[in-house]
Amino acid sequence: MAAFDDCLAKGRLKKIEPDINHVARELQTAKDELERARMSCGSGNWNEVAMQSYFVLTRCARAAIHARGYKDTNLYGLQVAIEHLFIQTGELEKDITKQIRDAKDVKDTVYHGRRATALEARNMIAAAQRFAKFVFGRLALPGFDAEQIPTNIPELNSRRAEAHGAADRDRLPEGQPGEGAPRPEWRPRPGGWQPRPDRPRSGGYSRPAGPARPAPRDGADDDDRQPEGDLQPDHSRQIDWLKMARPNPSAWSGRPPYRRAAAEQPRRWTPPPDEGKDG
Repeated sequence: MAAFDDCLAKGRLKKIEPDINHVARELQTAKDELERARMSCGSGNWNEVAMQSYFVLTRCARAAIHARGYKDTNLYGLQVAIEHLFIQTGELEKDITKQIRDAKDVKDTVYHGRRATALEARNMIAAAQRFAKFVFGRLALPGFDAEQIPTNIPELNSRRAEAHGAADRDRLPEGQPGEGAPRPEWRPRPGGWQPRPDRPRSGGYSRPAGPARPAPRDGADDDDRQPEGDLQPDHSRQIDWLKMARPNPSAWSGRPPYRRAAAEQPRRWTPPPDEGKDG
């Protein structure tokens, strides 16, 4: 079964009646998001550029398949519909589905704290503009002219980029690394960002602290060192964890514990029924 038919059978794609008003709303939202992405690109806010470019790609794709009478329920169904309706017919290039997947990966990493690079953001907004131009021209709805979609990437405005960078630095604690999200071994403190101390052991075999081992005798190897006199470690508080973890053979009889417990319960004595009782 082809991927398109499989998505229809499993509900990832649904056959619907095309709604021009819904398509127009999707295109208007994509147009507004593309404008925000271009403004963020001029100020150097690469995270916003990456996220808005991903939204432009997905909204244009949904508007395109909605105009053909289909609705997606997840991103995989959307990609399969784009490939079946536009790529296999030769109307679109094959790399558009890969660009949508890459844009989603960048968007997800930004949500998890990673900062998008300038190269990633520029590639995403370029792909979003090309795809939006194709969809606007293919649908040809009134008020959505493909010539209105720009093809150039906005130049970085040094003054706006400096203001955005200063606001980003002021938002972060002093001393935090500027690139990337803070790593788990860092945490904020009054004196700035300092390494997180090592975590203590939560369990397992633990030997009590004892006196230091003596220095090796002359001519003896490190493995031949033996404690002498009062240097014997105190094992009185040492716990035999292996013995505690050793299973008890009498606690298992080959049946599940709950069945064994029910079988071992004493049976209640019930008196026999009264036979021939007077009255």
